[in-house]
Amino acid sequence: MDLIVCEKPDVAKGFASALGAKWDAESSSFSNNEYRIVALQGHVVSLRGLKDYDPAFQGQWEPSLLSKLPVVPDLMDKSMYTVTKSKMYQNVKKHMLDPAISRVINACDAGREGELIFWEAFNLAGCTKPVMRFWESDALSKEVVLRGLNNLKDRAFFLPRRDAAYARQHADWYLGMNLTVAYTAIAGQLYSVGPVQTPVLAMIANRDELISSWTPIPYDEIEATFEHFKAKFRPFYPKYDDRPYSLDQLDSNEFLAYFMNFTSAVVHAVQSEPKNVLPPKLHSLTTLQIEANEKFGFSASMTLKIAQKLYDDADYKCLSYPRTDSEVVGSSMTNQVSTLAEQLRKHYDIPFVAPVFTKRNVNDSELTDHHALLPLRPLPETASESERKIYNLVLYRFFQAFSPQGLDHTCTITLKVGDKDFEAKETLRAEAGWRDIRMNSDDDSASSAPGLQNLKEGQKIPFQDHPKILHKTIEAPSHYTVATLLKAMSNVANTIKDEELRKAMKAVDGRLGTPATQDSIIDLLIDRGYIEEKRSYWFLHLLDVHSSLRLRQN
Repeated sequence: MDLIVCEKPDVAKGFASALGAKWDAESSSFSNNEYRIVALQGHVVSLRGLKDYDPAFQGQWEPSLLSKLPVVPDLMDKSMYTVTKSKMYQNVKKHMLDPAISRVINACDAGREGELIFWEAFNLAGCTKPVMRFWESDALSKEVVLRGLNNLKDRAFFLPRRDAAYARQHADWYLGMNLTVAYTAIAGQLYSVGPVQTPVLAMIANRDELISSWTPIPYDEIEATFEHFKAKFRPFYPKYDDRPYSLDQLDSNEFLAYFMNFTSAVVHAVQSEPKNVLPPKLHSLTTLQIEANEKFGFSASMTLKIAQKLYDDADYKCLSYPRTDSEVVGSSMTNQVSTLAEQLRKHYDIPFVAPVFTKRNVNDSELTDHHALLPLRPLPETASESERKIYNLVLYRFFQAFSPQGLDHTCTITLKVGDKDFEAKETLRAEAGWRDIRMNSDDDSASSAPGLQNLKEGQKIPFQDHPKILHKTIEAPSHYTVATLLKAMSNVANTIKDEELRKAMKAVDGRLGTPATQDSIIDLLIDRGYIEEKRSYWFLHLLDVHSSLRLRQN
C-alpha cells in the first residue's frame, strides 16, 4: 500500500472523501484497498535550542561566552530534534514503518514549509522507504486529488525543494541562536536576534530615526482658478522632478508678478486618453490583513484569527484556507468559481452576471502553496460584526476580481498664460466594470465631471481668481502602520539601498516572513518590548539598545 501523509487532519479527510477511504479508529487512519491516509498537525517535531545543545549556555549569557561562538552543530542529527506533538508523530511513525507500506507519498502543502514538515517527521522516524511528492495548489476536490496522484513527482522534483526547506531552517538556527547569544552577551541584557524579526525591527528603527531627524523641505506652487476648475503652473524645470509643479520660493514671486499682467488664459492643447482600470486581484492573507487594517484598524493577528475561524470552525467553514500568499486560482477551478459565484450572487443580491477569467485571476504559474482566499458559502447569521467584516472583504473582492475591467478617460489640458504653461487634469468614468460591486455607497470613487474635455484649442478663458502662490512642504514619511509594515515586509527589496542586493531580492520575489508568520513576527516584537503601537502607528521602543552596544564595543 501507499501511505499518504497530509499536513493537517482536514486535508486527510479531503483525500479520504475523494478516494472513498474509510476511517479506522484502531489504526487512526483512513484506508481503502490501495491507500492509507494519515495526518500530521503542522510541525510535530522541532530543533533543540542552544541551551539544550551545550550546557555552557544554560546559565547567564556573558561576554566570556563569545569565545565559544559560533556554534554550528549538525542539524540533520536526530539528537537535535525533539517531539512536540507526540500523539500525531507516533501515529504517523507507526504507519511509515509498517511493513505493509511500500511507498510514502508526501501530501503536505505544496511549498517549502510543507516539505520541511514532512521530512522532519520522516527522518526522525528513521523511515527509508521510497517517497513521491503530491503537488497541487488547487482546492482539494476529487478531480484535483486524482490528478495529483496520477502525476506524482519524483526525487528530481522534490529534492531541491527539500534542500531549500532545510537550508532556511538551518539559517534560522545558526543566525538566530548565535547572534542572540552574542548580542545579549555584549549588551548585558537579553535581546533576541532573528533573520526576520531583526530586519523588520531595523526597518522600523530606520523609519523612526528618519522621521525624528527630518526637517520639512519648503517649496511653492502657483495655482489659477477658473470657472469650473483649477490649473497649476508647470515650470520647464521644476524644483523637484517628482513634483512637476514645484518652484523654488525665490522664483515663485517673479513668476507670480509676470502672471498678474494677464486676466485670462488660452487653451493650448486638449488631450484625452482611454485608460483600462483592471480589477483588483483575489485576496491573499497579506492583502486581506492590509485591507482589514486600513478599513477597520484590525491587527494582522486579529485578521488571521478571524479568517482561520471562518475556515475551520464547524459552524462556519465559509472561507477557504487563509494562510496563502497566492492571489490567483488554478485553471482547474473555473467551474467551482462559476458555481460559487452563482450561489453567492443570489444569496447576497450582488450585481454580477458571470465570471470573467483572465491571467490576473486564473494563473497556474503564479500558484504557490494554496490558491487565493475564496468565499465558500454564506456567512451564518450568528457571526459577529468583526467576522462579518472580514468575510465581506473576501466576498466582495471575489466578485470584483472576476468582473470586467473598468474604463476611464483621462483629460489633460494645457493653457497658456503669456508664454507659460498651466495644466489641469480630470478623470471621467466611462465604464464602471468591477467598480459597480462595492460593500456600501461609501466605496464609490466615481469622479465628478467638470467638463475639461469640452474645452477647445484656442479658447480664451478668464481667470475667476488671479493666480496665487501655494506654500507647501515635503514632510517626513509616515510612521509604519500594520498595513504599510506588511506591504514593506512583502516587498523588502524596495527598502534595500545596495543596488546588487536589491536586484537579487527582486529576482526571487524576496519578502520577510511568510503570510502565515508575518503577524506573529509583529506580535513577537511587541511582546518583547521592541516596538509598541501608538495611535495606530508603530515606533521603536528601545532605541537605547544601539547606543548601549556602541558604548560596550568602544
